[in-house]
Amino acid sequence: MNYHYETAIGDLHTQEYLRRFARYDKRGGWYVPSWSWPAFLFMGVWALYRKMYRNFWYFAVIFGIFSFAEEASGFEDLFLLTWVVTAIFYGFAGDYFYYRHIRKVLQEAEPLSATERLPFLESRGGIKPWVPWVFGFFGVIGAAIAISIPLYDYFDKSHHRTTLYQPKN
Repeated sequence: MNYHYETAIGDLHTQEYLRRFARYDKRGGWYVPSWSWPAFLFMGVWALYRKMYRNFWYFAVIFGIFSFAEEASGFEDLFLLTWVVTAIFYGFAGDYFYYRHIRKVLQEAEPLSATERLPFLESRGGIKPWVPWVFGFFGVIGAAIAISIPLYDYFDKSHHRTTLYQPKN
């Protein structure tokens, strides 16, 4: 079974996840409190990175709903509150979500022949290596825009101030 876990998890942090999954297996698959920094910090992006597409879409829908609810209710910190609560929840439950995802992939692979099982586990488990690059790129672009727009506005206003109010000779 460990071999199948290793194949489904992939090459990145395999031993760490095997250690965590062993704790869940000892408890019969029930939740055991743990903490996952990547799940806490990156929530939906981490779920997409680990090929947990349903969790990614849950995350996207929750934040979409709460961003509209914040606008409609006038409660300005609703989105921030949702972000913090969800981050803490993902931090505590992220490993368990991943464990359940891998268990489901392993169950789907059981009826397959040995030659079909390995490619199936590799395709449905593991990671999407492009996710950090894409979201990192858009994060850098977003930060550049967030910095450049106020700077442009500041310099544009200061230019108008100096050109409009120059004393005439």
